[in-house]
Amino acid sequence: MFKSVRFSNMRVLFAAILVLPLTFVQNAAFAADGEAIQGKLVFWRTSQIASPVTGRVQDLPKRVGDGVQKGEVIAIIDTQQLEADLAIATQGLASAEAELGSAKAQLNSEMATYERLAKLKGSPAFTRARFEDATNSVEIAKARVKAAEARIAERKATVDKRELDVKLAKIEAPFDGVIVRQLLTVGSLVSNEAPHILVMVDNTAPEIVVDVPVEQVNALAVGTEVSAEIGSGERQKAKVRSIAPAEKADAETRTVRFDLVKTEGSYTDTLPVTIYLPES
Repeated sequence: MFKSVRFSNMRVLFAAILVLPLTFVQNAAFAADGEAIQGKLVFWRTSQIASPVTGRVQDLPKRVGDGVQKGEVIAIIDTQQLEADLAIATQGLASAEAELGSAKAQLNSEMATYERLAKLKGSPAFTRARFEDATNSVEIAKARVKAAEARIAERKATVDKRELDVKLAKIEAPFDGVIVRQLLTVGSLVSNEAPHILVMVDNTAPEIVVDVPVEQVNALAVGTEVSAEIGSGERQKAKVRSIAPAEKADAETRTVRFDLVKTEGSYTDTLPVTIYLPES
């Protein structure tokens, strides 16, 4: 009976080990980390959003501080002038198509004359001069058709460009992020010299910047994984992206940049950050 009780106790102990919380295992692993150093979050992707077309700002659906998703409309340019340019281009294309129809009709007529004269070769009614004139007329008519086709291609490209301009008047966010600055207001003129409207920051993919003492930099290399604590959250993994060379020979620290191995949601650069360096 004593053996049975001891075996039962061992089974209970083994089961308890299996159900240990995952956070306990993680904390045990992090306990081997070396010195903790304070760092900061920075957002490496900051973009001045420019309008690809000129015109007046008609609407700014988003305000400073608003979060936006990629593809969401963040500015609208008035399209009155753009649509007028599109109408002119469309009329130009229609005119070129009409010219092509006329050129093809003329070519058909000249070909008919040429073929009729060609059938008269060897007969008393055949005239060399008239036949040569007909040949030249056919070549001229063919050239007119080619020129008309070229004008159509050119004006079709212009129409496509004008249609694209109208579409691009609705400016979309190039990535998930937040509006941090408004450079123009509704009614302002967007020009080739001043195309920028808003400033956006991608706050979903930050990096950590830490000034590491030179005596501890040797424990790091590009790709080295460390543990990081952002705010009061749980520890997570970060990986060395770069180690900047010293600006001065007697510098006591090196600037090391870390990427989070896994990002979740959005971040704020006011959160405290702690990096736990590996033991050197």
